[in-house]
Amino acid sequence: MNEYLNKENYVMNFDDSWYREHLNSIIINQYNNLLGKKCAVLGSNSGYQCFLIGEIKNVDEIIGFDINQEALNYGNVNIRKNFPENVGNKVKFKFSNLKNINCDDNYFDSIIDFHTLEHIYPEDLNQVICEKYRILKHGGHIILSIPYEKAFHSPTEIVPQHVNFFNETKLKKSFELNKFETIECYKDDRIGNSPESWCLTAIFKKVST
Repeated sequence: MNEYLNKENYVMNFDDSWYREHLNSIIINQYNNLLGKKCAVLGSNSGYQCFLIGEIKNVDEIIGFDINQEALNYGNVNIRKNFPENVGNKVKFKFSNLKNINCDDNYFDSIIDFHTLEHIYPEDLNQVICEKYRILKHGGHIILSIPYEKAFHSPTEIVPQHVNFFNETKLKKSFELNKFETIECYKDDRIGNSPESWCLTAIFKKVST
């Protein structure tokens, strides 16, 4: 776990408009009919996205999971102040390694998985996807967005944060091998025309074995 703690030691703190205009929010609005009552946000960091999801009336509970306790504490205290009580009451945070998520089986109706898989070492990928399958209800959906191939990658970092890279074929295969059905998987260029800004957006559904 230390290899993740060492490289995921930052706290995200941008203004409200940055989060609302980000592709992540565009994707949530696009697929909000798939969220259901209980939603997990994996790799939530300080959790601003959790509170934005809490503004959706049909969602009753959002839990943000992250390995960075400092970021979780910041969200729980500072970001929570930016939202009304009826939104904040829906949001909880849990310290958790995504290889062993602190949650019961079949608990969530949906999982938000934004910009996490590129942080997962290849040898841990199957275990991380299996944990998503375990905590998701049958018929539930994963709403996912990650960099397309090496977009946003900074190889000059002393400890690179991005250690795994995906295109449509690799992402679909990774989830289908772990018993998910691909609903959509596509290169998403809505935030820029250059390859450096492309994302890979996908919807996966948990199906019965």
